[in-house]
Amino acid sequence: MITQAKKPKFATMAYRVSRIFILFCFVCLTGCGVTEQLAATTPGSSDSHAEVKAAATLPCNGLVSNCFRPLNHIAFPTAHNAMSSKADKWGLPNQPNGLRAQLDAGITAMMVDVHPNDGSTDQASLGKPMLCHGYCVLGQRDLQDAFADVRDWLQTHPRTAIVLVVEDYVAETAIDVALTAAQLRPLCIEHATGAPWPTLLALIDSDKRVLIMLESGKGSLPWNHAYQTVAFDTPYSAETPEEFSCDVLRGQAGNDFFVVNHFLTKGLSSHEDLAKVANHNPLLLDRVRKCATKHNQRVNLIAVNWHTEGDVLAVAQLLNGEP
Repeated sequence: MITQAKKPKFATMAYRVSRIFILFCFVCLTGCGVTEQLAATTPGSSDSHAEVKAAATLPCNGLVSNCFRPLNHIAFPTAHNAMSSKADKWGLPNQPNGLRAQLDAGITAMMVDVHPNDGSTDQASLGKPMLCHGYCVLGQRDLQDAFADVRDWLQTHPRTAIVLVVEDYVAETAIDVALTAAQLRPLCIEHATGAPWPTLLALIDSDKRVLIMLESGKGSLPWNHAYQTVAFDTPYSAETPEEFSCDVLRGQAGNDFFVVNHFLTKGLSSHEDLAKVANHNPLLLDRVRKCATKHNQRVNLIAVNWHTEGDVLAVAQLLNGEP
């Protein structure tokens, strides 16, 4: 007769201990307030687990996956000379509609020019910082008024962060006055040079959702990020698609934000007509991918004229959907 060997006493004891441990863990997970702790440490959450879960799935700049990316890993569809619009009756406009309509359409970065008003169309605002393209006689808008429009839009879109690239011909302090008066200043990101960029969700939770880069690099106010220090870009003087290049024009490759200037400029040719040539895939997507591969870096700002023409919104969404 074959008899079963008895288990050693220490093995039996270990088995009992393991069962007690498993039971202890189960009780803690279900009864020790794990859900409540998660709710308490999730920004904007309540005691309801359902609300916590819902908050965690809200999109950031249109996609939930964007929430967990650093700001410099986000792709922003960008309006070049955003202030120069047909709707606002500017001469030789770069865009079909104004700033707020661009934001409504999905544009999340804008390139604008700020000049002191030369008084050619509005003597009352002589010397004030204005959005102008070279000469204010061609079109103008009070900078403070434009900032207020952006602020109002952001208040109704709390899950969106934007970038403003400013070609500045006025003092940094004049821009600061306009930001403060428009109540946009509290929303401005203040980032130390060389520090890691926070995630988009962290910026949204802290309500710091406007990154401003000044092209001149002048000034030291905390919202002022020098363009050529934090970004680099491609040339912007192409007249035909064959002249598009991935070479570096300003800044240094490896800076935090990669700007691809993807628009054509040819004499007095209509920007709308030139956009019909430049803005569509596969040309747009192929160039963005080519430039990203050349510099082994994600493309962040895809700058186009006449943003309603072509595929810039789709390309940015595609890039943001990639790991």
